[in-house]
Parts: sequence; C-alpha cells; structure tokens
Amino acid sequence: MTKAFAILLVIVAAVFIAPLITIWALNTLFGLGIAFTVTNWLAICWLQTVTFGGMNYRASKTMRK
Repeated sequence: MTKAFAILLVIVAAVFIAPLITIWALNTLFGLGIAFTVTNWLAICWLQTVTFGGMNYRASKTMRK
C-alpha cells in the first residue's frame, strides 16, 4: 500500500513539475523570458497534451496492427 502511494505521489508530482521544466528549458535554450505564472503553466500543459498526447495515441494504435 505504501509503495503504491509513493508511485502515485511521484506521478502526480511529475505532472505538476513537467510544465515548469519545459518553461525553464525554453527560457534557457532560446532566451524567451517566459514568466513562471499559472497562465503560462496551463498553456504549457495544453501544448504538451496536444503534441505528445496525440503521439502516444498514434503509437499505441500503430502497435496494435
């Protein structure tokens, strides 16, 4: 039970931290100066869902054939 809770906690933390890491990476690589705000965090969540979420769906669909 404790191991399952720890895994769930890590997954939830990764979901919240991943957009912040993306903003930091874009700022570091391209000097964009994107602020760390809730609005920008939500925008990055949306972009990651649209781009990588679709890739995951296509990959699983391709593997079934």
